[in-house]
Parts: sequence; C-alpha cells; structure tokens
Amino acid sequence: MKRNKIGILFYSIFVSIFCLAKTKKKLFFGSVAVIVALTVTVTCLANEGIVKKNKKAPQKAESKVSTSSVSKEVKKTEEKPQPVVKEEPKPESKVESKVESKVESKVESQPIQTTPPAEIDRIKQQNIHVATGGKANTNPEDNDFLDALAYCGYNLQKHRRDGLMWTYILSTDKKHRNWLSKITYGGGCSGYETIGGKPNITRFEQGGLVCASYAAYVYFNYLPNIAGIDTSYLDKPSKSYDANAWYIMGQQWVKKGYSRYINWTAKSSGTRTVFSPAESIPIGSLMLLQDFNHRNGHCTHICLYAGYKNGYHWVTHVGNENGPEFCAMERMSCGPDPQWPLAIITTPKGIVKN
Repeated sequence: MKRNKIGILFYSIFVSIFCLAKTKKKLFFGSVAVIVALTVTVTCLANEGIVKKNKKAPQKAESKVSTSSVSKEVKKTEEKPQPVVKEEPKPESKVESKVESKVESKVESQPIQTTPPAEIDRIKQQNIHVATGGKANTNPEDNDFLDALAYCGYNLQKHRRDGLMWTYILSTDKKHRNWLSKITYGGGCSGYETIGGKPNITRFEQGGLVCASYAAYVYFNYLPNIAGIDTSYLDKPSKSYDANAWYIMGQQWVKKGYSRYINWTAKSSGTRTVFSPAESIPIGSLMLLQDFNHRNGHCTHICLYAGYKNGYHWVTHVGNENGPEFCAMERMSCGPDPQWPLAIITTPKGIVKN
C-alpha cells in the first residue's frame, strides 16, 4: 500500500515536469499543472495520514478495554489467598483404642449363637399375662388350690383343729374324722358342670369325680368362676375324665410356653417312695403318674401339687371312694393300685400370683 502511494506521488511530479517542459512559453498553464500535481500529492499524503490514524485509534481503544477488563478480572481472581489452617488429628486415647480393639476382636472371634430352647421358654413365660385375681401359690397354708378343695365340701377347718394338718393319715382312717366331703369316687361328671355360673357341687355329689375330672373342676371351673382367674386361653384335655388326656394337654402347655417340666428322681424304699424333685414345685402343678407295674409312659393318675411339709410332697386328688382329699407322692406306691411318677408340669404362668 505504501509503495502505491509513493508511485502516485512520483507520477504527479513527473506529469507536472512534463507539462512544464511542453509549455515553455506557456508559463501560466505549466504553473497550473505544477499546482495541480502538488495538490494531488498533498491530498494523497493527507488521506494516508487520516487512514493511519483511523486504523490506530480502534486498536488503542480495544487494547484499553481489554487491558482494563483483564486487570479487573485479575484483581478479582488475584485476591490474597487465605491461609489454610491444617487441623491436626486428635490423638486417640490409648484406653479407647484398646477397648475398641478388644471389642472388635471379640466380635470377630465369637461365632453366632442361637437362643437355647430353655431361654426361649423363659422368655415366653415372661410374656404371658399375670393374673389380676387369685392368691400366691407359694404358701401351702393359703392358696387357691387349697381353697378349691374346701369349696367342694372338704372340712379343712376341722382338719386343722384336729392338729393333724400335714400329717400322713391312711385313707381308711379318714372317714370317721369328718374331714371328707360328700363327693365320692365316680365317673358321672366332667368337672365342668355349673349352676348359676358356679361349680355345681350338688351334681358332683350325685355323679362323683375321678382324679382327672377333679383337676378339671379346679382349673376350668373353680379358678375362673370363683377365684376370678381367667383360664380360657389354656388348652383343655380332649376328655376331662381321662388322666392321659391331661398328660397330652400338659405337653401342649409346655410347648406353648405356659408351663415347663421339672426333673425328679424316685426309688422304692419299703412301703414308701423316695421322691426327690430337682427344684421347688409350684403349688397347683400337674403331678402325673403311671401304673407302678407297667411303667410304659401312659398316664393313669393325676394329682395337683399342694406343697412340701413335714418331709412329704403333698398333693390333692381323688384316688378312691374318699373323694377329694390329701395324699403324698411318697405314698403313691402303696395300696391295691400303686402308682409311679411320670412327669411334673408346672402351674401355668398367669394362673396365680407369684
């Protein structure tokens, strides 16, 4: 571009000189030609300067705008950095680390344990409701099962006045003492009979009771209707008058967690049985027996535990024509129909206050 402008300048001067040479005599026209050439030259030079100025001006403006914006951005970004404070980790105490390591080692080393069946039974029994009525079953002298014996007509007060309570008396020696009720041994009743919402004692006196139906009277008639204790949730025997049906029913109590078994040992010693339970037996527990001569696991007799007194494990039952009465586990192997221990099933939880 610069070379083109210089060429134009030389061209104008050349034309001016040429014109001046041809018009030697015509000075006026030559002077005009020179003035025109100079004018053209000056104009070209002026235009070139203006173009240069116009081109340089926006560049400077752009540079000012760009540098100012950059400087502002730099100022924004190049703020003084805040000093970073490094938090030093707190040293763990030796006690905590030791405890954690011990716990971890124990958890890792110990195998997964399952709850033993005995513990499950204990938990189930704790979850069963507690009776709102009734007496405690720890005192042989005063409990609901003893009251049930008295309610059916047994003269408990006369027995005590005679001073023979918790003294073993042969069954044949009881009749003349006026202790026994009017209920005798017989299979004419189920034990469930009621009148006016209460046990029908008159019906029992007419039809009689056996060992199993007497237990039915106590558990499913006297306790709910007289003592006010709910026993409706308990399994009942398929036949209230059958001792083995009670044994099967008792096993269901254990299975459902209402009751449990108590271990025992027994051996014959002359006219009595040496009976030793592994622990204290709750009053009202089912004492299940089998035929002494045929110990085949078939239950042939049932009693209700009455407590331990004077060296005897007492029970209440119906075993002969005396009807409801006291007897002792130690004397069950005596008589014309001897019995031998089979199982002990505890009083169901929630039946009595403990």
